[in-house]
Amino acid sequence: MKRILAVIFVVGLLASLLVPMAASAQGALTYESAWQVQNLENQPGSLVISFYDENGDLISAATINDTIAANGSNNYFAIKNLNLPTPFQGSAVIASDRELRVIHNLMAHNAQGVLYGASSGGYTKGATVVNLPLIMRNNNGYNTWFSVQNAGDADTEVTVEFKAGPAGNNYTAPKVTIKPGGAVIFDQAAPGMSVLGTKFVGAVKITSDPEPVVATCVEVSPTDLMAYDGFGMGTELVAQIGYAKFVGPIFHYDNPVKDEYWSGVQVQNVGSLPTTVTLEFVPQDASSGHYCTETQTIQPWSSGTFGVLSFAGHPAAPPNTCYANNLRNKFVGSVAVLSNSANQPLNAIVNQTNQTRRKAASYSAFMEEEATRCVSLPLIMDRNYGYDTNVTIYNASTVTATVDITYTAEKPEKAIYNRTDTYTIAPKTSKVIVNGGNIGPGFVGSALACDRDANGKLLAIVNEIRHAEYGDSFYVYNGFNLQGP
Repeated sequence: MKRILAVIFVVGLLASLLVPMAASAQGALTYESAWQVQNLENQPGSLVISFYDENGDLISAATINDTIAANGSNNYFAIKNLNLPTPFQGSAVIASDRELRVIHNLMAHNAQGVLYGASSGGYTKGATVVNLPLIMRNNNGYNTWFSVQNAGDADTEVTVEFKAGPAGNNYTAPKVTIKPGGAVIFDQAAPGMSVLGTKFVGAVKITSDPEPVVATCVEVSPTDLMAYDGFGMGTELVAQIGYAKFVGPIFHYDNPVKDEYWSGVQVQNVGSLPTTVTLEFVPQDASSGHYCTETQTIQPWSSGTFGVLSFAGHPAAPPNTCYANNLRNKFVGSVAVLSNSANQPLNAIVNQTNQTRRKAASYSAFMEEEATRCVSLPLIMDRNYGYDTNVTIYNASTVTATVDITYTAEKPEKAIYNRTDTYTIAPKTSKVIVNGGNIGPGFVGSALACDRDANGKLLAIVNEIRHAEYGDSFYVYNGFNLQGP
């Protein structure tokens, strides 16, 4: 009998599922799921993908048994699995005799065919308490929905507490029981969620007894789709609920390279005391902007938005040096906590937006202690039907990092483009690596980034984007931290 080395949970798996959007004049969205699986070992392996419906029951006929090449990657589309019912809403569990990492791309189309897209992780473990720092209902056109999956071996009882921030009402939803591998979706746009208030902006605390759970949150507006990983699952992505300092590897403002992109950082205080937080924005190099800071005081279980007003020089912007130092010129770099007066635990997500092109994506900020020598990047693309990726690597060390990135094609015929590139990254600084036009036409595969220093400390995110398309063909996922190659 083969060993089962990796079990990965994929929540919110959808194939042609119609989801009514109560706040959107465009009506329903049709969702589809795809996921990329990366083998981290130098040996081929086998994998089993099991699907569970919304009741948590196994759909045995839809089970996929497959192999994966050494250091290779496989791509799967839920809609191509003819043994899944149509429509389908549920979850998946991937088991293998090799060490794997997985990302989940969620795609949606409206009635006019305009694309929406978002990306999140596959999770290697769960927790009995998970936090979602940004939950919305009717917030300037934005609503959220989130999926909670049982990552344990027995039924578990889940309690969801909505904690109002700037707007809305506190509310505890009725408890739900989730079977092993199963998942439940909580939709804040649903009519029954009016208990949150006409407008809700706040957070969610998920508690499970007795089994661990995992969770993904999706942000939906009439023009775009974003997703982020829940905090506290003990994974390489977001290890715990709240930490005094965090890092966002990529932050940009008015970036003219591909139209105009800007970022915002949503920082939540999950502690018991008010705290004054100062964020520092560090350019990736001398041509990418100027160092600056922004300071806000955040009350317990409330949040503040950093970077949006300050870089624009808005009269309502909190105390900052970003406008004075950059004067609305291009900024590309990273963001991190410089100070946290009461040393309170914080959660943060970073949103990237291009309103002109209707593109947006979100990722969960890292705590610096999560940085490791190597980072797994399951999906890399170069001119793949118009899609490219950009990799941003942050060096959390106090010395310059020499980083090797090894690219491995998914298909044998593209193996001619397999390569290793080397970069140097200054301490406490990020570097954006553009894959489009630089690997090989039609390349789809994975990558492994490693510092040559055994004590190296890297963090990474990957942007997936199709620039030419009008619509939200923009995805971002967190790289998976590994101790070694």
